Amino acid sequence: MRRSWVDMPIPVFSLVVLTEQYKWLDGKIEREIQAVEMLSLWLRSNQREKRKE
Repeated sequence: MRRSWVDMPIPVFSLVVLTEQYKWLDGKIEREIQAVEMLSLWLRSNQREKRKE
């Protein structure tokens, strides 16, 4: 039973592509979460400022 390298690369390649896409997606989601957190913090501080007036 000898495995040829010809039928190996395709699944490996697709796995690499998938992990790269997941990393990119993960980073994108992380950035969006950070943006939402920043926005909510900003809104909260704005509400505090309005209450002080």
